Amino acid sequence: MQSQLPFGLIFIFICVL
Repeated sequence: MQSQLPFGLIFIFICVL
């Protein structure tokens, strides 16, 4: 799963902000 940029991680980060 950790092949491309952590798009999901960034999406969650923005959601939390």
